Amino acid sequence: MSSTEHEEFYKTSEQYTTMLQTHGPEYFEPYIRKVVKHIPKGAKILDLGCGTGLSSRLLADQGYEVVGVDLSEKFLDKRFVGHGVSLLPGDAGHLPFGGESFGAVAAYCFLEHVTDVPRVLEEVFRVLARGGKALIMSPNLLSPFLWAKSLAAAFRGRRITGVF
Repeated sequence: MSSTEHEEFYKTSEQYTTMLQTHGPEYFEPYIRKVVKHIPKGAKILDLGCGTGLSSRLLADQGYEVVGVDLSEKFLDKRFVGHGVSLLPGDAGHLPFGGESFGAVAAYCFLEHVTDVPRVLEEVFRVLARGGKALIMSPNLLSPFLWAKSLAAAFRGRRITGVF
C-alpha cells in the first residue's frame, strides 16, 4: 500500500472509525497511567494519533493541557473538546505547530500505523520543548505475548482487533 493509499484509508474508512469508537476509558488506562507517572501535571501535551480524542479528554481530566491530533478529521469526536482539550486534524509527519511548542508529546498505539516513522519522530522532537518528554507506547506486533494475550481473550469471548 502506498503512502497516499494508506493516508486515504485512515481518512475514509467507516470500519476503522467504528472500531476506534469501541475504545473506552479502560482501553487507555495503561497509557494514562504511564503519562501521569512520567509527565508533570499541568504540562502542555501533544496527544499524537489521538483517534476519537477520548485519550486527550482523559489526559485533560488528569490535569494536563492537551492538543489531540489525528490524520482523520472523521475520527475526532467534538464532544471531547473543551476544558483543557483541543482536537485538530493533522499529519504527524508535518505537524502544524512551531518548534518547541509542547512540554510533552505522547502517543498510544499509533506508531505502528505510520509509513514514515523517521519523519514522524523528527516532527515529535521538533515540536518538543527543550527538556520535554516524549512517551510513545505501541504494541510489539512480533511478541509471542501479544499472540498469547489475544488467544486468552478469545477463550474469554473477547477479541483483540488486529491480531487474529
